[in-house]
Amino acid sequence: MKYTRNVAINVVIANMIGTGVFFSLGFQVGDIPSWFSIMILWITGAIIALLGALCYSEISTRIAGSGGEYNYLSKIYFDGLGFTAGWVSFIVGFAAPIAVVALGIGVYTSEFLQLDSKIIASCIIFITGTVHLFGVKSGGLFQNIVTRIKLVFLVSLILLPFILYFFGDFQPTNQVLNPFKNGVDDMSLIFSSKFAIALVWCYLAYSGWNAAVYFSDKIQNPIKNIPYSLIAGTLIVSVLYLLLNSSFLYAIEFSEIKPEADIGNTFFQSLLPSSLAIPLSLLFAVALISSLSSMMIAGPSVLETMGNDYQKIRFLNQKNRYASPYISILSLMILSIILVH
Repeated sequence: MKYTRNVAINVVIANMIGTGVFFSLGFQVGDIPSWFSIMILWITGAIIALLGALCYSEISTRIAGSGGEYNYLSKIYFDGLGFTAGWVSFIVGFAAPIAVVALGIGVYTSEFLQLDSKIIASCIIFITGTVHLFGVKSGGLFQNIVTRIKLVFLVSLILLPFILYFFGDFQPTNQVLNPFKNGVDDMSLIFSSKFAIALVWCYLAYSGWNAAVYFSDKIQNPIKNIPYSLIAGTLIVSVLYLLLNSSFLYAIEFSEIKPEADIGNTFFQSLLPSSLAIPLSLLFAVALISSLSSMMIAGPSVLETMGNDYQKIRFLNQKNRYASPYISILSLMILSIILVH
C-alpha cells in the first residue's frame, strides 16, 4: 500500500507551515515598516520556494527512489557525500525541527494542561510516532485529517478580522497597502540590505517544499505525483502566507509586532477578549501537529533508504507487520525527545 497524491500534497503543506510564519513578521516589520514591501518580501520567498520545487520535480523524474538529498547526491556525485547528507538531513532536517515543533505545542498547551512544556512535547512526539508505526493507511489518514484541520484554522485566521469588521466593532490598523499612499519609499526598502536580511526569515518559513522526495518510493505513481505535490503544495502555501500576513497587518499595528513574540497570540488579543483569546491559542497547538506528523512520514524514509543501501546499518530498514520501518521511526522519535530535553 502506498500514499495517495493527496497525502503527498498534505505532507508538503504541513511540512512548510510550521512555527515560522507566526514568528517571521516580528523580525521583518522593524526594518521594513511597509505593508507593500512586506508583501513583495513574501512573494519573493514564494518565487524562490517554487523554483526549488520545480528543480526537485525535474530531478525526481530522472532519479527514482526515496531519501531526498541522500539519494540524489549519492547518484549525482558520490556515495560519501550522499551518506553525509543523509545523516545531516535526518538530524538537522527532521529530528531538530520535530523537537522545535513539539516544544511549540508544549508552550501553547502547558498553561491549559498544567504540565511542563517538555513533558507535553515528548508525549506528542511519542503519540504521533506511534500512529505512523501502524503503517501507511493509518499514517496517511491521520496526516490528511490534521492537515485539513490546519487549513481550516488558517483560513479562519485570514477571515476573522474582516468578519469582525463587517459584523462587529473591530477597527483595522492605519497601515495602507497602496505604495503610493503609505508615506514610505518602498523602492528603497525593496533594494536595501535590510530587505535581503528579512528575506532569510521568509526562506525559513517556506522551507519544507521538498518534503515529498524523502518518501517518493511510498507514493503512488511517483513520476507524476511528486512534481504535482511539490508544485501544488508550494503554491497553496504561498497564497496562504500572503493572505495570512495581510490579515495580521490589517489587524495589528507595526508597533505591536515584536521580535521573538508569537504573532498568533498577539493577533487574537487584538481582536478578541482575553477570555476567548487564551483558549483559542490552543488551536495553534492543534495546527502544529500536522507539521510534526509530516516529518514523521518523511524523516524515517531517509534512514530506511540508507539501511537498504548499506549492509552495516541494514537493521534501519527492518519493517513490522504493518510494513512500517519501525526502527527508523523509533530512532527519530528517540532522538527528537532527547533534543527536546
